[in-house]
Parts: sequence; structure tokens; C-alpha cells
Amino acid sequence: MSVFPIKIFLFAGFFLALSCSNEIELGQKSGIYFLKDVEVDIQDLKAIEWKVGKKREVEISKGLQFKLDVPELTEQAAKLLYTKHGVDSWVYKVTKINRGSRQHLGYVAFDTRRSSRVTKTFTLHVYYHAASVSQDFRRFHCPAFGHRLTLLDYDLVQSNEKNRNEIYVRPTSAIRGNINRLSFAPLIFSGGGKLTGKYIVEIGLFNTKENKLYSNWTPLNAYVEVAGEGAKTVESCLGVKEESKPLPSSRAPRIEDFQIR
Repeated sequence: MSVFPIKIFLFAGFFLALSCSNEIELGQKSGIYFLKDVEVDIQDLKAIEWKVGKKREVEISKGLQFKLDVPELTEQAAKLLYTKHGVDSWVYKVTKINRGSRQHLGYVAFDTRRSSRVTKTFTLHVYYHAASVSQDFRRFHCPAFGHRLTLLDYDLVQSNEKNRNEIYVRPTSAIRGNINRLSFAPLIFSGGGKLTGKYIVEIGLFNTKENKLYSNWTPLNAYVEVAGEGAKTVESCLGVKEESKPLPSSRAPRIEDFQIR
């Protein structure tokens, strides 16, 4: 076999690999920029257990966690979005829907100019309110507000067909409320006293300096649904309200605890 056909095969394979890249390109229609084939998934849904009781003898649930995709822009697309519109981030909106009522849980922003170099996914937690308040509350042996629920029926529901959306770049509205950024601390939103309901995540383009959305909200390819919860009895916690009077065993370790006496 001659060397020439091998070179042709390798050359063709190189361009095939480029064409299969998941990086999102920027197009233009009638003077308006748009992102082509934006596909974002939710994955790795699981419940987070919580051992409670004075001897940690009963298992209930803190809530749920799942991973969200971070779309990858080509370097040229990211630079052009920033230069033309000041767009520097993706912004995610998390909403709970239960019995027709919509409750906004929070926003997460992620820098478009470094997303492909840092991570392709990040983890989001939706906790019962008793677990979401603070790390101190998550140390309680007897969870606050009488929380004794465990998740029984929850699932990741795929859309009927995959969304491969075109996101058009144009200013729409200001975003009001706190916008979370990725850090070493976990991203935790409160789903309330009960988690039954549907959780949808939508994505858009964001100009941090103007605090403004630069696209319509685009839904992800799946949503989380919680269909069943159950309550457990924790006998050792009867009459205990740690939110008003924490147990000594629930406090965080202090420096003096490690001192030699």
C-alpha cells in the first residue's frame, strides 16, 4: 500500500474530527447574531441522604443533586459576543412548578470566555429548606422546622425530542435578584418544605456589566420531577428544635477541641 492514500485518510480524518466538534458557532441573519445548535442536558440525578437522630440512626433526605452541561463556544464566537454586546456569561434559571404555581429558585452564571477550558458540567443542589439554610443547619442531628421527609419517587424526564435551538443575541430584560457564581462552596437552592413538583432549567446569554439578559430563555433537554415523598419518625428528636436551641453535638468543631489537655 502506498504512502499517498494513507496521508489522504489521515488528512480526511483530521477534518472529520473538526467537523464533529461540540463547540457552538456564531451565525448571522438579517444583521442579528445567533448561536447554532445549542444543546444542553441534565444528567446524574440522585437523592442526597441525611443521617439524623441523636445517634444518626434514621436516614431521610437532604434533597436532590444533578449536573448541568455548560455549552462550549468557539473562541471566535466568545470574543465576538463580548466585543459586540458585552455578553460574557451563560446564565441558568431554575424554576419549580407545582400544581400550576411557578416558584423561581435562583440563577447561576458561568463565564463564556473560559467555560470550555475549566469544566463541561457543574453540579446543582435543590434541597429541602431545612438543609439549604446553612452548613450549620446541615450539621443538626434533628433537622430544623420538623423536617423528616425522604424522597421516594423522583426521575429525570427527557423532552419528547432533543432541543437543538438557535439562540438569538439581543437585549431583552434586566435580571433582578441574586446571581450565583461557581465557587468552592456547593450551589444549593431551597425547594421549600416539600420537594414534590417539576424543576425546569432554562439558559440564556448574560451581560454582567449591564446585569441584562441578551437572549430569550431556552429550556434544557430534560427536567427533574419529584412525584413522591414519605415521612419518617425520629424518636430521639421528639420535642427537639435545633433551629432555636442546637444540641452541643451538632456544633462545628472548634480549635479548643483539638488542644491537648
